[in-house]
Amino acid sequence: MNGSITTFFYTTAVLAGVLALLCFLAVRKMRSVGEKAAVTAFILLSVLAVGMETYTAVLIHSHTKFDRAIWISDRKPDGIHSLRAPMADDVMHNYLHVGMAKKDVIKLLGGPDRNWDGSNEEMYFLGRWGIGNDVYSYISISYSSSGRVNSIGFFETT
Repeated sequence: MNGSITTFFYTTAVLAGVLALLCFLAVRKMRSVGEKAAVTAFILLSVLAVGMETYTAVLIHSHTKFDRAIWISDRKPDGIHSLRAPMADDVMHNYLHVGMAKKDVIKLLGGPDRNWDGSNEEMYFLGRWGIGNDVYSYISISYSSSGRVNSIGFFETT
C-alpha cells in the first residue's frame, strides 16, 4: 500500500473513532430508549459506511505488478472489480515517464479510454469505487505538442 493510501486509511480510522466516541457520549446522556436505539443505529451505520469506503479505497489502490495482457483485457473496468486499478502505482512509477513518446505509451497501455477534443490530455480508466460506485478513477497523461509525455497523474471524479 502506498504512503498516501496508508495515511488516508489511518486518518479515516481516527475520524471514525472520534465520531463513535462523540455519539457514545451523546447516547449516555439520553434518557429515552428510543433515542438511544436511534443514535446507536446511526453510529453503527456511520462506522460501517466509513469502513466500506476505506476498504474499497484500499482495494482499488492496492499495489500489483503491471501486466500488459491483463491491462489490455480489462478495457472497460466496472465497479470495484477493476483489474487495472491495483496496477496503477506500478504503471505510473515504473513504466510511464516524462519525455516518453505517445506512440510508446499507446504500445504499452493501448489506446486511451478518454481524451478531450482539442486537448493534449488522455485518460485511462481504472474503475469505480466508493459507496454507490460514484467515484471514477483514471490515470491522466498530458502530452506536449511534439507528442511527448508532459505529466502523469492520478485523477478522480464523481
